[in-house]
Amino acid sequence: MRRALIAATLLFFSAGVPAETQVAALTYHDIVAAKNGDPFAITAAEFRRQLDYLVGAGYHPISLAALERAHAGGDALPPKPVLLTFDDGYKSYHDIVFPLLREYGFPSVISLVTSWIDGRSAPDYTSAKFMTWDELRTIARSPLVEVLSHSDDLHRSVVANAFGARLPSAETRLYDAKTKSYESEEAHRERVRADLARSVKRIKEELGIAPRGITWPYGRYDGPSLEIASALGLRIYLTLDEQPTLPAAWPRINRGTFKTYRKLADMGELLTFEEYRKRQWRFVAVDLAVFADKKPSELGPLIFRMGQRIELLRVNAVVLRPFSADAKRAYFHTDAMPVAADVLSQVAFQLTQRAGLRDLIVQVPAGIDPAVCADLARLNWFSGAVIEGTENSADFRRTAEILRRYKPALKLGTTDVSGDTDALLDFRFVDLAADLPHPKLAERVTNMLKAGPRTLFRLERSPSVSAEALGATMNALREAGAMHYGYGPDGFLENDPEFLRIVRPLAEYTIPPARQ
Repeated sequence: MRRALIAATLLFFSAGVPAETQVAALTYHDIVAAKNGDPFAITAAEFRRQLDYLVGAGYHPISLAALERAHAGGDALPPKPVLLTFDDGYKSYHDIVFPLLREYGFPSVISLVTSWIDGRSAPDYTSAKFMTWDELRTIARSPLVEVLSHSDDLHRSVVANAFGARLPSAETRLYDAKTKSYESEEAHRERVRADLARSVKRIKEELGIAPRGITWPYGRYDGPSLEIASALGLRIYLTLDEQPTLPAAWPRINRGTFKTYRKLADMGELLTFEEYRKRQWRFVAVDLAVFADKKPSELGPLIFRMGQRIELLRVNAVVLRPFSADAKRAYFHTDAMPVAADVLSQVAFQLTQRAGLRDLIVQVPAGIDPAVCADLARLNWFSGAVIEGTENSADFRRTAEILRRYKPALKLGTTDVSGDTDALLDFRFVDLAADLPHPKLAERVTNMLKAGPRTLFRLERSPSVSAEALGATMNALREAGAMHYGYGPDGFLENDPEFLRIVRPLAEYTIPPARQ
């Protein structure tokens, strides 16, 4: 159960896509002689077994060039295509990986952090050695190898907020504790541009080739960074987004990674997207009003308690509204409206980095001030957004455009059920009263699912609804076929509802009708 719900990417994102058009892209890091505590490392023996697995299971490693030709309508991809990528430029690629791939005739992509190769800086999480430029020159001559940038020195974290949280450099606007201010958009763009330009320059100087793509450090990027990279010739971009890679999505390459690899079955799941297809959103909605007007010293402990609660509930997503109930104050930094508490960035950090969540969904009024919307998107991490009050489709489109300007991979939902904005949507978000009679609830769910399975149901809970009653309503939701659901608001300070009574019905898996 826990494994099925450990992350939150919806089943419907790949529904209906022919399997033969999907490309499994795998991310490797260091290849080691024996396990050394690095959760991303694979032993040399395991790596050879994986290559044999690919051959035996009928997979065909492809190059970026082959994927580009397929996108352009040229040569079709072979059956079961897979892209092999290697990040950071570890010496083990030269000593172990490249000889093996040459033996099998498999192409691959290597992505270099040029400051690490130069020795100008070094990662603080590994003592592994990196390739020299001489070794890279030998490798780069092979038609089986394509070299991409992994930045010059963006593969590190930077201070992101007043709490001192550190987040990936490429997409983060730095926080200056001395001035209590955030990096301007102009300064951020120049910092990223200068870094990527140095990376391109060093690779071209040493290898005689200009990289045509960027592998984003930690898989994290935003719209402005993509624009900067493309202007420097880095049009292809590799992410760690979980959706399958499709030729139609070129030049975006989504990849799976080997973290805490255990057995070949784990590799099989990455290649077939089996776990991805089975995932269902289970979430709680949290009211940020508890943080309003608190002293700075009070905010950290409250956010920590929220994270503890989310871990106990074993959900894979959290829904929250980063505005006050009247939408006149914000829970994030902005100069365009009053701020109740600058906590959203730290809440996201606590929930994703400490509690292990993969998805945070924010609720945004469709008619919000564009400047406020831009600050929300550029200064805070979230993976999904529900745009509320979308009777005016122009408001919806304007808000959606701003959000996706900064977060191109954002999953967009709406509370509107009219269908006017269907082409822009990934899901719908429907509120149901937690004390709604079950026959009536089943009728509502059935009607919504007839319009399409892409619906998240939130049970609105009043104080009079007990944990037992809420759990029973969740069971009724599953019986009616709801694939994605949750409740709110959650009283994380009071353990309300009591987690021991709610955790099981909240986590239970909905069996799709086709499998019943």
